[in-house]
Amino acid sequence: GNFHIHGIYGHVLLDGKTLISNDPTSHPDRIGLPEGHPPLISFLGVPLKQKGKTVGMVAVGNRESGYGHREQAALEALAPVISEALVRRKAEENLKRREEHLRLAVEGGHLGTWERDLITDETSWNSLLYDLLGRNPNNPITGETFFEYIHEDDLPRVREHVEKAYRRQTEFVDEFRIVREDGEVRWMA
Repeated sequence: GNFHIHGIYGHVLLDGKTLISNDPTSHPDRIGLPEGHPPLISFLGVPLKQKGKTVGMVAVGNRESGYGHREQAALEALAPVISEALVRRKAEENLKRREEHLRLAVEGGHLGTWERDLITDETSWNSLLYDLLGRNPNNPITGETFFEYIHEDDLPRVREHVEKAYRRQTEFVDEFRIVREDGEVRWMA
């Protein structure tokens, strides 16, 4: 963006190397401090890297006795952890955004969704699937419950397609009839 990278922190970001300055006011890259910033008597900056590229930095300042190799080693050991935490946070934010997009698409398309743990048979449906089937959400369900709603003429084919999907041989894509709790027959895709 428009952020001008300069000063001693810029030195770390641009060079991608640790910088120790125990007299920052006399460092050749000094630019002064922003208004309201406390005086800076010592500085240690370590780059944050991802895939070999500098993406940020972590810095500490104002250690009265200054910084040396011991503090440098400690901060350099911490930097990958910080970098990984930032990557994870960004991934979680992206996942949250994608989940929200999916939720809006599912609701907008009036789609029923379900999840089934093949080991425990723990199954959950979203509220729209209950609505599509006309089922009371308070009634317990299992992995087999959905099959109870499939029209008897379509059931063998749907079971076969579901089993192939479970074995990861194919995606589950099908059109079939369901018989709702009230007896109404509907097509489902």
